[in-house]
Amino acid sequence: EIGSGLVGSEMCIRDRVLKEIAQNFSTEALSLADGESNEEIRKNLMTIAETAAQIPAKPSQTFYEALNTIWFMREIVMGMEGIGIAIIGHFDRLLYPYYKKDIEEGRLTRNEAKDLLAFALHLTDAKWDLRNHPPDGGANTAMTIGGCSRNGAPVYNEVTQMILEIFEEQELVNPKLQARISHNHSMEYFEKLGKIIAKGKNVLSIFNDEILIPANVRQGKELADARLYLSLIHISEPTRPEPI
Repeated sequence: EIGSGLVGSEMCIRDRVLKEIAQNFSTEALSLADGESNEEIRKNLMTIAETAAQIPAKPSQTFYEALNTIWFMREIVMGMEGIGIAIIGHFDRLLYPYYKKDIEEGRLTRNEAKDLLAFALHLTDAKWDLRNHPPDGGANTAMTIGGCSRNGAPVYNEVTQMILEIFEEQELVNPKLQARISHNHSMEYFEKLGKIIAKGKNVLSIFNDEILIPANVRQGKELADARLYLSLIHISEPTRPEPI
């Protein structure tokens, strides 16, 4: 019970610190907006201020909030814990519900969503001068696309398409693109991956769900968990901790 209490106390402290850091972003954005004469820049700063006041303390409601939650949690947790987080998640599966909702409600256009995605994907490369002075071992950040959902439905949607378009058009090296495939995916998906491979200016890996999901199940994983695996150098997926 003592151990559980300490863990709970630490979690509360971390939650409070995360909220305070986000609020600092919000306060600073408001301060910058007050003195900004350029209306477009001021509008962007107000969006940052409003978003940072909401997330990650509250659930994301929009595509912009969800995208920022992923990056905020990754960067801040790395700084707080002094660790490196190499996997930024299953982007198209996580973000598509927010994208779909924003499109249906007229809050966002496809081009606006693609611009936001492009900015987010460039954050990895922007940390270093990768062409002239690459960091030892590369940027070592990976994102997963494709694959399937928890119930086995194939994941290939407009967010997948925009990500692939950005990698092809802007010749991104990072984040390392990890594409999960199966016979359930459309030929369009394979053709888009082929175009990126043909450019020869990427770090792209292909993972076969029809081999890897059953292999994980044979190792004792729940099928629903195995379907959500993320990939980097090894295969990993969310699982419930075993009882002590």
